[in-house]
Amino acid sequence: MTSLTAEDAEALYEMALRFDTERKHLSFPEYHGRLPNLVEVSQRLSGLGELLTEVSDEVLFRATAPEQTESQRQTVGVFTAAAAHVRQAIRLVSDAHYHLAVPQGTVGGPDAPDRAESATVAGERLDEARLAILTGGFLLHRAAEQQSLLSSRAARSRSALPGLPRSSGQASAARPAHSPAPASSPTSRHRR
Repeated sequence: MTSLTAEDAEALYEMALRFDTERKHLSFPEYHGRLPNLVEVSQRLSGLGELLTEVSDEVLFRATAPEQTESQRQTVGVFTAAAAHVRQAIRLVSDAHYHLAVPQGTVGGPDAPDRAESATVAGERLDEARLAILTGGFLLHRAAEQQSLLSSRAARSRSALPGLPRSSGQASAARPAHSPAPASSPTSRHRR
């Protein structure tokens, strides 16, 4: 992976944390075999819709740049892969949503599924949705961590003195122990 800009790496990391939060929201307390109710699952479905919008906005922000950089192209690729997992989770939670309505008598008629079976299906779909969000979050975390490893390797190679091994403690002696950190201007993310 080509080195990403700090801004793109930070965006990936922030979105990974957002995926982690959404996955936790999909973890419902399982005591006495209780499934979440329609209100809880409706809220989670809404949250997943917001997450998909956020990921899409990140893609849009980079895809509409006048001159797209390699960092932006790679970041778009990671975000679109993560978005596919959100879409899968939305489909699964939507199915669970429907099956949770069956035991409450909301869905009826001759074609209505069996109530006990619907409860089982709803639980399975929610588990699968959690896995989809976990996988999407993993992709984001991995991309951000790879960038972090690349940055730390580059920093080590720049700080090594010629003729000294990079792991040598002498390499760090080139700079005084109490020298101030180099000034850097923080990059501001453009929010949409």
